[in-house]
Amino acid sequence: RSQRADSPRAWMATVQSPSSSFVLTGNQITCSSATYFCQTLNENSLASNVISLVLDGNLLKHRGLNTLIRDYFVNTGCSKPQGLDLSDNLLERECVQPLARYLASAHCQLETLFLRSNELGAHVATVMPSTRAQGGMLCALDLSDVNMGDNGALAISECISSKTMVLKSLSIERNAVTDT
Repeated sequence: RSQRADSPRAWMATVQSPSSSFVLTGNQITCSSATYFCQTLNENSLASNVISLVLDGNLLKHRGLNTLIRDYFVNTGCSKPQGLDLSDNLLERECVQPLARYLASAHCQLETLFLRSNELGAHVATVMPSTRAQGGMLCALDLSDVNMGDNGALAISECISSKTMVLKSLSIERNAVTDT
């Protein structure tokens, strides 16, 4: 018998062991099911020690992202993942500020953040300075295919050259950045 994608058993089946990755891809979490998803994560002993949360290809959108930040990353006693993949989640420009606030907060323990293939635009560069403002640990950032254009690339360049942020890995491919 197959399990519904929105059931706790189906979600938890993807957690292989404590201190591992939790992978849930392919349109299983929507903005309306994000609260239930966070509740399930918070109640499951395996999920409470997840090191990497891979949620690419879902439908979180702005509302789901805010729920995830509030109900899983900030307002719980669970250990916080060091890796977060939110690629291809229909995230748009209004998602940048909640991400920036979280990355600058004392709650954030992220070392890797993948945001590729979302419609974040040039404002995605505002995430960068905030990651170091509170002693953030972010070392790898994937901003590929977020439509940042020249303005976003310039802002990222300024952050890096001013040493506001030190990254080991930064991906900005497929962003319509010109040579000028």
